[in-house]
This record gives sequence, structure tokens and C-alpha cells, in this order.
Amino acid sequence: MLARPLGGWHLVLIVPLISLLAAGVGAYIGAYLSEKGKSRATREDLQDIVRRTEEIKVEVSRAAGLRQEQQRRQAQASDEVNALLAEFFTDQMSSQDYKPSIEFFRRWFAATGMVRVLFSPQVNELFREVDRFIGPRMGGRPSHEFVEARDRLLAAMQREIAV
Repeated sequence: MLARPLGGWHLVLIVPLISLLAAGVGAYIGAYLSEKGKSRATREDLQDIVRRTEEIKVEVSRAAGLRQEQQRRQAQASDEVNALLAEFFTDQMSSQDYKPSIEFFRRWFAATGMVRVLFSPQVNELFREVDRFIGPRMGGRPSHEFVEARDRLLAAMQREIAV
């Protein structure tokens, strides 16, 4: 049996059927590729978000470490200032003609530098108020003004360390 060439009504049925089938397959592939593209774009976006989140975690961790180091140094400076002021106050109370030693002034100068670098301008201003009372200009017993200035300074330093 020989195959007969398609013609007439066969073509009328087959061509639209093939076209419909091709359009369906094309629509399916197009929708599939579109979803695949959206999925890939979403995955890339998520990867960017995860990468940025990790970078932020590292930055926050680094900042927290730096802040802890700053607080540690501030606490050291505050302890040294407190010790120096206690020494000054005690020695001043024990002798009418007390004069701080060279060693005291060396430590006081070092503490001044630490306060300038580590603390806010407000604490530095309070430090300068206390500094007025230290040195050869101070005679006699510590004044009420010195005690108040010292207390304001130490309290301000502690508040700043705690923040």
C-alpha cells in the first residue's frame, strides 16, 4: 500500500492541530523559563542579602569589640585619675604645705593625655576644672569646690564608660 499524499481535508485538520500543539508547547516552555528566571533572580537576591547580612554581622562584631576595648581603656584611665585624686586629697589633708611630687605630676600628665583621647569634650571640661586645683597654686587643705569638681568628674567618667 502506497501512502497517499495528504491533501484537502487532512491538511485542514492537521495544520491547525500541529499549530495548536506547537503553541501549547511554546507557551509551556515560555512559562517554565519565565518561572525558572524568576527563581534564579530570587536565589541571587537571597544570596546577596545573606552576603550583606554576614558583612553587617562582622561589622557589628568588630564595632562591639572596639567599644569593649574603648571601655576597658576608659576604665583604666578613670581608675588612674581616681587613684591620683585620692592620693592628692589624702596627702593634701595630711599636710598644710603639701606639694605634689614630680612622679605625681608625671602620672597626672599621662592621665591628662588619656582623658583627652578617650573621653568626650564634656568630661574633658570637667577634668580641666579639677586640674585647676592640682599643682603649686593649691595651698592648704582641699576646698569644697575641689571636692565637688572631683565628684562631678568621676561620676561623668563612670557614666560615659557605662554607655
